[in-house]
Amino acid sequence: MLNKKEQFILKKLLDMQESYLSSTQLAEDLHVSDRTVRKYISQLKTTIEKHGASINSKTGYGYQLEIQSSIQFYEFYNQMNKYIERKDDIAVIQESLDRQYYILKKLFFEMESAKVDDLASDLFVSRSTITNDLSSIKKLLSPYDLKIDNRTKKGIYVAGIETNKRHFIMYYFFNDKMMNATLGFSSYEGLLNEIDTLKITSIVLEECRQGELHLSDYAIYNLVLHICLAIKRLTSGYELKQITSEDVTEGEEIKIAKNIVNRISAEFEITLPEVEAYYISLHFFNRNNRVSFIGYEKEILESQIKLAFQQLTEITGMPFVADELLLHGILSHISLMMNRVKKGTSIENPLLSEIKQNYPEIHQLTMQQLATLPIFITEDISEDEWAYLTIHLLAAIERYIKPKQLLVTVVCATGVGSAQMLKSRLENEFGSKFIIKYVVGYYDLSEEIIQDTDIIISTIDLSNLVFKIPVLYVSVFLPKDDVEKINTEIDLFYSNDTNIYTQKNRNTIKENHSNKDLLRFFNKDLFLLIEGETTRDEVIDQMIELVTKFENISSKRVIEQINQRETFGSVVFTKQLAVPHPMESLHENSFVVVAIAKDGIVWDEQNQQVRLVIMLLSSKYGHDGFDKVGKKMVSIIENKELENRLIKSNNYHEFIKQFIEN
Repeated sequence: MLNKKEQFILKKLLDMQESYLSSTQLAEDLHVSDRTVRKYISQLKTTIEKHGASINSKTGYGYQLEIQSSIQFYEFYNQMNKYIERKDDIAVIQESLDRQYYILKKLFFEMESAKVDDLASDLFVSRSTITNDLSSIKKLLSPYDLKIDNRTKKGIYVAGIETNKRHFIMYYFFNDKMMNATLGFSSYEGLLNEIDTLKITSIVLEECRQGELHLSDYAIYNLVLHICLAIKRLTSGYELKQITSEDVTEGEEIKIAKNIVNRISAEFEITLPEVEAYYISLHFFNRNNRVSFIGYEKEILESQIKLAFQQLTEITGMPFVADELLLHGILSHISLMMNRVKKGTSIENPLLSEIKQNYPEIHQLTMQQLATLPIFITEDISEDEWAYLTIHLLAAIERYIKPKQLLVTVVCATGVGSAQMLKSRLENEFGSKFIIKYVVGYYDLSEEIIQDTDIIISTIDLSNLVFKIPVLYVSVFLPKDDVEKINTEIDLFYSNDTNIYTQKNRNTIKENHSNKDLLRFFNKDLFLLIEGETTRDEVIDQMIELVTKFENISSKRVIEQINQRETFGSVVFTKQLAVPHPMESLHENSFVVVAIAKDGIVWDEQNQQVRLVIMLLSSKYGHDGFDKVGKKMVSIIENKELENRLIKSNNYHEFIKQFIEN
């Protein structure tokens, strides 16, 4: 079986199958050297060549995955994913992250508390190893105002309010699958976009946890979809037919289902009929995906569905065949659907006409490919039921084109107090529109956090710093203008079909400011052409020396601030472009200093061919429009042709001409 690094590389190569992936990029993602990446790829090649695929390499481009046998490869890939999913199986737990998952699952879902010695015994490790794992777990819990407490005889347990526990459960256990899946449901225009699927998921999780009913994430996914559709049916004027008494029996499942119905009715201010609890309980009875009661064993039906998915993958180019979430969702739905068909009952689908009108190709493909399943051949499947199956495929497609939910980092002066207040206001105002991944103080903002963030929301003006991601400056009280500003960025994040969030997207709805406005920050005496190879420190010294001719300021202090900024993360934003800038604004006026070194600058171990350096020195007084220069940097970072034209400039005037006209 592949190790975790090899699994990561294979997933990356599969995601970018149509292009090449460089060893440098993989090294950055894995935080290892290029040489180590090449070692992992060599090992990976040997393994996947036995399973219908190969890795091609091309000098100057990188690596590309080539699949010769889709069925053979995806069978191997699915087995790999199943292995990963068994992180709570002691037999396969080998690494610290797996142990953390096991411990957290125990504490949140299986028992209220646990003793360290018992955990060490269960996992066949030492007490000190568990203690180290708990230190890492505490860091995971901290942003959610949760902590690990220890009481005599009781052992360790998670302390904190229930709301925060639910937020952590949603993020840690269900972020990759459930949040992205429910986001897919909610993003259908005209289908389920008015239904808060994450709120429904939270209710289901909490009630099942309190009732000690253990569901797989696949079962939860299918149940959430069912409840969303029930709400849609109710609000569209449809009624559910009563289930016959032999379909369900009174028990703990019915009690949990009724609690879910009552809470959803209260949360959404609707009245779900009592019969809905019985439909939900059927999902509980069927939670192991056993479908033998309709005449087919699960394994046989699963292999038949995979063949249908293989055809869909070949027709559409979308990875249905590798989608375990889709497979289990379809399996579970078919078992319930065939139960209805055998009994002569059906559920009208309020989305049927919209699906046929807005998604006719996918609807037709669903019927064409799944109708060949032997289980359907002798049955008369209604259009309403086919539309329900189509929804599963639509949800899968949404996951493929919208692979993640928006991750936000909240930055305040200290990271406590006002930060927690802003965090609460953001959660109340925006609900499930994004995940607040980190709440940090100004000096705790790090490269690791930035890499794991899509938008920074800050109560501190960070316009003097340059980031690859949007930074929103807001008041801790979050007035109406700030709410609108954040909503604009949220809309832009999800506006592109492929979820590519670039400055170009933002410019389509924001007012364009003339680049000529930026000329006042440039000066021909702040422009350097450097011959021969040089180093970062030499270039920084030369650039700062130029600035001292305009302002009498300590060069040493400016350099210290520039170096401090780089402790937060690299300022080399492409292979050729670096944008150094001080942590704090020190100058009376704002300046842009430019250096071009066509033979390359050795910036650090990872970046040895930097050719363009644009140093940003903002005024300590602010309010001069200098933040627009930072925004211009983003457009350069995202436009390789412009970057190359700037590097080819032979003098200040050529550089400015390219800078202004593009």
